Amino acid sequence: MISNILMAGIEQTANIMVVDSLFGGELKKDIGKKISIVLLETIILAFFNIYQLTGLWMILVYAVMIGGMKLIYHGNLNICVLYCIIAFLIVSAMELLLYIPFAFFWKEMVGDSRAGLIGTIGALLLVCAARKKRWINWNMIQDFVKCRYKLLCYICAAVGSIMLFAVSYFRVLDSMPIYSFIFLILMIVILFPMMSQFIKNEVELKERSKFEKPMRDVITRIRQQQHQFDAHLQAIYGIINRCQTYDCLVETLEDYMSRIQRMDAFYSLIKVEDPVLSGFLGVKFSEAVNRGIHISQEISVKKICTNIPLTELIGTFGNLIDNAIEEVESNYLKKEIRLSLHEEGDWYEFRISNPIRSTDMNEIINFPKKGFSTKENGDMRGLGLYNVLDTMNHYKGELYLNRYTVEEADWFAARIKIKRLT
Repeated sequence: MISNILMAGIEQTANIMVVDSLFGGELKKDIGKKISIVLLETIILAFFNIYQLTGLWMILVYAVMIGGMKLIYHGNLNICVLYCIIAFLIVSAMELLLYIPFAFFWKEMVGDSRAGLIGTIGALLLVCAARKKRWINWNMIQDFVKCRYKLLCYICAAVGSIMLFAVSYFRVLDSMPIYSFIFLILMIVILFPMMSQFIKNEVELKERSKFEKPMRDVITRIRQQQHQFDAHLQAIYGIINRCQTYDCLVETLEDYMSRIQRMDAFYSLIKVEDPVLSGFLGVKFSEAVNRGIHISQEISVKKICTNIPLTELIGTFGNLIDNAIEEVESNYLKKEIRLSLHEEGDWYEFRISNPIRSTDMNEIINFPKKGFSTKENGDMRGLGLYNVLDTMNHYKGELYLNRYTVEEADWFAARIKIKRLT
């Protein structure tokens, strides 16, 4: 009997610690109130064991816990309920994980007092370690509950209704403790969707990490552009102060602006309103110039409004530009790339072309195939155009590959068309 009461106290302590972690609180704060809640719950559970009360009395324990959390954290009642349920599920799952090896090695039933003490103490230690080492992403659980708390409340209400109906009509109390029934149902309807959300978030995080370096380059380029813009403004301000007549001012400004356009290979990017896209293209243009490649561009689009996420759009443009730069670097005839981005009806058209070795159309058709490459280490290549084609197929875009001749030199052109959102 004493061991059962001790196990109850340890289990409720673990539950309180999980709820405290979900609320983002400090364990030492309001420690007196937390100890009082644990003691009150332990007393109720002691009466439950001593007088062999029905499973419905277990609900009173969690009512005390919910009320205590509401008193300590002053949070939304629905959030308090859901946090207590999640704490119950997490602690119970930890206990179950510890019961299994105990039952396997010692051939004891879960109801054995030694197994119970191992399970509850082990769960408490795991919760402490999870708090200290941050094994559990508490913030992610918080976000999930706060975004879905209404739906989760409806689910809990439905589960409670089903439970009461099963208890009254099928008399399941004779064969299954009521709290075991609650645990089973809630684990299915809450933990499974939560794990699905976690997996989705992890996948999105990995996808975003692919663009971490390009985004840093974009930020650097934007800062460079801002610095150049400030310098131009200061120069224009100086011209205004220096010129004495209107004709002199107009002539000097026109001369200065024409110099800017000739010197700044990225002047056309000023038209692009999206700073991320403008910065990214600026980074790629800088890379081409640093490698001794002349890049001419015609950009008439101010803003791209499409169903393709910006990260994937940047990845698509980046693949095409990288392919062109790599091909031109190995081409001994002419180091030049031509790029255009404009609107054509309901479509955006992005086109990039570059000199290419003598290649027939049968070989060009194979370029988007996964793993196909005409370069060395082909087994490590052949994914650029494949990824572009995959993105276009997914978002209902179009990819065209072509070969043409300019001044007796072969050129390769890749063109994508993206549907414009109206």
